[in-house]
Amino acid sequence: MKTNWVSNLKEVRNSKNLSLDACSKAINIPIDFLSNLESGSFKKLPPAVFTKFHIKRYFDYLNLDPSACLSEYEEFISNQEKRNRKKDLKVKEKKADKNRSLYKIYAGIIIVIISLVVTLYLFLNDSQKLEETLSDETDIFLDENDDLNETNPNLFEEIINDASEVLDEVSLQEDITLIEIPLKINLEIKGESWIVLEDKNERMLYELMQTGSYELRGSPPFKFKVGYSPAVEIFIDGNKINFNNFINKTSKYAAFYTINGKDVEKIRN
Repeated sequence: MKTNWVSNLKEVRNSKNLSLDACSKAINIPIDFLSNLESGSFKKLPPAVFTKFHIKRYFDYLNLDPSACLSEYEEFISNQEKRNRKKDLKVKEKKADKNRSLYKIYAGIIIVIISLVVTLYLFLNDSQKLEETLSDETDIFLDENDDLNETNPNLFEEIINDASEVLDEVSLQEDITLIEIPLKINLEIKGESWIVLEDKNERMLYELMQTGSYELRGSPPFKFKVGYSPAVEIFIDGNKINFNNFINKTSKYAAFYTINGKDVEKIRN
């Protein structure tokens, strides 16, 4: 597929006696972009919102149909996102393995502490020497101390159970932190504006947009670049983002990032 549109692109440009430099100046697209596009080097192209727009513009300039190129580029972006998700999953699995190792260490420490406490308790109460195992000695001690038996005959079993419950609770809290909960993003467009939106995984979520309401989900932090800010309103989980302080007075362009929609920071280029 790539060979067909790549060779066709070069042949048509050459048939019109146009150099890459001449095309770049005519349609105001960087020459590096045109060179990488004609070689099919998608990895070297800028974010998708710019790339798709430039592809359409260059093909239109040469009176060519961009559908084959755009279709292959969409497949490239999709595969790239799958690789990113697999990479994130491996990181989470590695973190989970590390946490499980920590739980085993914590369990070992708690068991040692309980053993020391029981041993000290038996010693202070003038118990018989430990002759067999700790569990056997505990039974002997409970038999000889009727008051303790009557008060709580399952004292040591409860201590072990309490320790297990603490470990389970810590494990549950750690597992919860591994679960990503995507946030809902609503875009209200009144006019026309291009929008670049990246989430934690740096996935491009939208591009050139017309009047309408749009809804999507992503993982924070979010990075926004808005071409014409007066036409755009952005909400994260129902909270409207106030980015007025980051709008360029001349171009009406804005670039900012946020985690929860309330705290907004300017992107430093």
